[in-house]
Amino acid sequence: MSTAFQGTYFNAENLQPHPVAVEAAAGRLRFRVGELETEVALDEVRVSDRLANIPRQLYLPGQRTIETTDHAAIDRLLVAHNRGRMAAIIHWLETRARFAAAATVMLVAAVVSVGYFGLPVLARHAALAVPDSIDRQAGNAALGALNRMLAPSQLPPKQQQKVRELLDVLLKQGGIRQPPRLEFRSMGGQFPNAFALPGGILVVSDELVHLADNEELQAVLAHELGHIEHRHSLQGVLRGSAALLVVSTVTGDLSTLTTFSSTIPFLLLQKGFSREFEEEADAYAVALLEKAKIDRLHFASVLQKLADARPKVGQDFSYLSTHPSPEDRIKRIDPTGRVAARKAAALSSAIAASAATPPNRTALEPITFNESVSKFDTAPRPVTQTPPEFPFEMRAAGMSGKV
Repeated sequence: MSTAFQGTYFNAENLQPHPVAVEAAAGRLRFRVGELETEVALDEVRVSDRLANIPRQLYLPGQRTIETTDHAAIDRLLVAHNRGRMAAIIHWLETRARFAAAATVMLVAAVVSVGYFGLPVLARHAALAVPDSIDRQAGNAALGALNRMLAPSQLPPKQQQKVRELLDVLLKQGGIRQPPRLEFRSMGGQFPNAFALPGGILVVSDELVHLADNEELQAVLAHELGHIEHRHSLQGVLRGSAALLVVSTVTGDLSTLTTFSSTIPFLLLQKGFSREFEEEADAYAVALLEKAKIDRLHFASVLQKLADARPKVGQDFSYLSTHPSPEDRIKRIDPTGRVAARKAAALSSAIAASAATPPNRTALEPITFNESVSKFDTAPRPVTQTPPEFPFEMRAAGMSGKV
C-alpha cells in the first residue's frame, strides 16, 4: 500500500524551502529535490503528533525536515506501519468537545482529590516516620524562633513545679509515646496560651497558669499532648509544602524539615492548627482526662474562661484566636450543657445581688429651669457654609445661574 502527499522540504544547511511530492511505499519514503532523488527508511523518520491544523513535521536523518498539512495521509501512513495509534486516539478525543470537557472535569477532580485526600494521608505517614532525632532538631529550631517573640517566664519556681506535677499525673496514665518537655514563657500579661512544638516541646504561658485552676490546666495540657502525640506540627509543615512532602516521601530524606520548622511558631500564632487537628486533639484530651479520673467538665470550663478572657479590641494572640469556635467545642465536650447552666446561674446571682443592693448615690442639687434660656433662639446652624456653585464643567463652558 502506497501513500502520496505534498510537502515542503528543508535541509540543514540553509533552511531553504523546496516543494516536494512524497511517496511512501514498502516502508520507505521517496521524494525528489531538484535533480536529486532521495529515499529514506520510514523507521528512521520521526513524525510530530497531530495538533488541530498545525502542519506536521517529518524529521529525517541529517537534520532534514519535511513539513506537510496533509494530516489524513500522514495518519494513514502511520497506522499502516503500526505507529501513532495513541496520538490518533488523543486527537480523536480532542476533536470531541464533550469528551474534552469530561476529561477536563475528571482531571480537575483528580487533582482536587489528591490534594484533599492524598496529601493529608501522606503528611500523616511522613510525620510519624520522622526519626526522633530530627523531630527534636525541628523542635529546637521552632522554640528558638518562638523565643524571639515571647519573653522569659515570670512564674516562681514553686508554681512551675506545680504545673510539672499536674502534667506528671497525665503522663502516668500511659500511652504517651514521646515524653514532653515543658517550657514556660510570658506573653506580656495579656494572652493565656499554650503551644505544642515538634520534639515533644510543650510551651505554656504564664497568663494561662494564672487563669486556670489545676484541673482546667490539666485539660489544656492534655489537649496539647494530643498535638504532640499525633505530630500535628510536622504534619502542618508537610501539608503546607507539597514539594517537601513528595520529596520526603519518595526519598526518605526528612532532614530538611528542620529548615521549615522555624516557621511553625508564626503559623501557630497567626493560624493555629486545622480544625481536623484540633478535633483530634480534643478527643485525645477527653480520653486522657477520663483515664486520669478528671471530669471533662473542667475542659469545657477552661474553654469558657478563655473565651471570656479574649481581648475585645486590638491584636488577639490568645489561645482561642487560633482555635475553632469555642461554643462548638464546649457543646461537643459538654453535651449536657453543665458549663452553660453554671455560667447562667452565676450571672443570675450577680444580677440579683446587684438589684438587692442599690449603689450609693450622692445627693444632687435640684435642677432649676433658667427662664432666660428660653429667650434665645437655640436652633442649630452651621458655623461655616460654602456658597453653592455650578459644576466646574458648566462654569468653564460659560454657563451661570442661581443654584
